[in-house]
Amino acid sequence: DFAYIGAAFKLNAICVYGGAPYGEQERALRAGCDIVVGTPGRMKDHLERKTLSFANLRFRVLDEADEMLNMGFVEDIETILNAAKDNTNLQTLLFSATLPKWVADIARRFLSAGHATVDLVGDEKRKASDSVTHMLMPCQWSERTELVCDLIRAKVPGDGRVIVFCDTKRDCGELSEALQKELKKGAKALHGDVNQSQREVVLAGFRANKFQTLVATDVAARGLDISGVELVVQCDPPKEAETYIHRSGRTGRGGATGVCVTLCTPRSEWAIPNIERKGGFKFQRIAPPQPAEMVAAAAKVVIQQVRAVHKGAAKLFMDAATELLAAGAGEHDEGADPTEMLAAALAKLAGHGELRTRSLLTSHSGQTTLSFVAGGTTEIRTPTYVWNFLRQRLEENDLQIRRLTLCTDHKGAVFDVPSELAEKFVALSENQDSGPTPITISVC
Repeated sequence: DFAYIGAAFKLNAICVYGGAPYGEQERALRAGCDIVVGTPGRMKDHLERKTLSFANLRFRVLDEADEMLNMGFVEDIETILNAAKDNTNLQTLLFSATLPKWVADIARRFLSAGHATVDLVGDEKRKASDSVTHMLMPCQWSERTELVCDLIRAKVPGDGRVIVFCDTKRDCGELSEALQKELKKGAKALHGDVNQSQREVVLAGFRANKFQTLVATDVAARGLDISGVELVVQCDPPKEAETYIHRSGRTGRGGATGVCVTLCTPRSEWAIPNIERKGGFKFQRIAPPQPAEMVAAAAKVVIQQVRAVHKGAAKLFMDAATELLAAGAGEHDEGADPTEMLAAALAKLAGHGELRTRSLLTSHSGQTTLSFVAGGTTEIRTPTYVWNFLRQRLEENDLQIRRLTLCTDHKGAVFDVPSELAEKFVALSENQDSGPTPITISVC
């Protein structure tokens, strides 16, 4: 950005960072420049190698200060700031999304007495971005990969970009490999083991829409400013609220809006109140995407793609289309309805070969959440009422119930059953004629 903007003012900018050869950077520094942009480690190296001098430094800027100091760069930052301590004609600017204690300490030590503070957040209770919708979704760890795929298909069916955050390099690599296989538009990983040259290739490909999803760790994704990120997924709630604010801030930038979905297992639920309190917002708790939602999102995009096919190209496939309609394919019988066959083709084009319902309570695939409601004046105070009703009407093999939870109004309950058994449960509904208490069982 400095190279592009600075060119208009005839300012020469260079970039120094780890993972790249020293030689080229040293030659650029010896040739002279107006602006040096660098990472703490490589900037410190050049100072120690005497290839970088701050003798004529007029302005120094420390960006993303809270993140750099939180990630262990304190000593490097102090070395860099001390390198210009004798320069009296120097202005220092420190930018930070949050102001934890260690950032305030650095500011007091290295900014001049009476320095000005410009607070764009102030005393507002909400620290997280107003342009981002913050959502929380229940998720079992074993369901994570499939659920992330479903989220991307439902929330970003078009060309929008997605960033998925993982806590460890191992999780990052494994998830990116799985998403690369499952998602039509592909995914790449960005973590600490990715060397600098490969990192540049990955980021360039992400910006150019060569793949849709970037799976990253916090270290690798710090300072990323990429337009068009419509969805951020956090595979676990972070321990620190500041980390959540940084992650969610990768979307909803530059006046655009975005969505941040955090996956939460029962074990990580403890972190949510702290994030809500320090972030100044309440999560919108949502259920996992269901087949109807994913199909509705994908259908609009696929129909546009079909309409954009040139007539000449379509004519080349007329014989294949005639053969398909006559012979059938897969689960479709010979001479199948043309509309049904077209629907199958659209499903394949959208990347939806098979769609499975998910539990609204746990996000487990192949599970359907049902509602059990008692009419009249009957109150359901214990799960026993529901269990007894179902035991009396179902065979033992069909009595597969999970996560039975009573409603707060004591008029009903919700529970999960295997999707293939859902119709049997719904058929047990009883009206007023069947007994003193009408019972309604329905799909949530």
